[in-house]
Amino acid sequence: MKSRNNRISLPHCDPSFRAKGSVLYWLLHTNVWTLTSLLLGLYLCLAIMFVVIYSLIPEGLACSYDPNRLISWDERLHFSFTTQATVGYGDFYPKGLGRWCAAAQGMLGIFLNSSLIGIIVFRLLRVEHQIRFPSRCCFDPKESTFVFRFLNGGAEDLIQINIRVMLIRYLTKQEDSFITTRGYTLALNGEMVSMAIPSGLLVAFRTKKANYSGVPLTEPTELSPLHLRAKDALEIQISGMIAGSGTGVLAVQKYPIEDVQCGLYETADNNYDLLDKINETTNEYCRQCSLQPRCELTLARIVRSTDDPTSQQETESSRIS
Repeated sequence: MKSRNNRISLPHCDPSFRAKGSVLYWLLHTNVWTLTSLLLGLYLCLAIMFVVIYSLIPEGLACSYDPNRLISWDERLHFSFTTQATVGYGDFYPKGLGRWCAAAQGMLGIFLNSSLIGIIVFRLLRVEHQIRFPSRCCFDPKESTFVFRFLNGGAEDLIQINIRVMLIRYLTKQEDSFITTRGYTLALNGEMVSMAIPSGLLVAFRTKKANYSGVPLTEPTELSPLHLRAKDALEIQISGMIAGSGTGVLAVQKYPIEDVQCGLYETADNNYDLLDKINETTNEYCRQCSLQPRCELTLARIVRSTDDPTSQQETESSRIS
């Protein structure tokens, strides 16, 4: 959740934390050996830092079998690593302020030890995304529905699949002075819950047919192109499990309005090479469509600009403003 001009943008789905630039995105996408090297370097720097701290504390460390002897630098380093690793052999022990420093280092050591092991194991066992989306979605003008599809590109079947499609809308200050975006769940044509999808299967689904009446959007939304605005986006959220391992799967794909193509997907017969192939609507068919004068899809805007350049310039000016 982030603030912009004192307004709040609410997250629409669980994987919103994966935004580029976030710490978690970096942890998930950095090479595992690079990540391990960085964590080990941090571990080493922390141990050396505490060696310096123990050196600055008068009589901060003592030897258990000779309390009066001086502690050398390599013995301080030995004590620092054993404390940070939470081993504690007992040959040296902290005194005075050194006890609090040793306690702090021990707690940091527990955190680093568990983080290092946890991150490495998670990265080594993590299953890469096996749900593949086309780069564009479709609006079928004949059925007046939006069409989506995805491919199970993994080696194993997916089970308990739930599909959700949302309209992501950026609100104006006149609509809401506090919230910048809002998500509307779209009504789908058919039940998209607890599905099982075999490996290699290409799945297509569509929204319910909508008759635009000019009324405000409600949920579940029966979406028409006339509902769309210039900055709107359609977002697919798919969750489920991998049949063999029980590993959870969560995939999200967002389509800005520029990526919503008027037309229909070409039959791909589970061929990944044809996943993006769309039979686009012709300009002539678009001209005859009753939605064309107010439709925000790219083809409709192109047709309007071709037929009436002045009108399109006015439309673009209003979109920018």
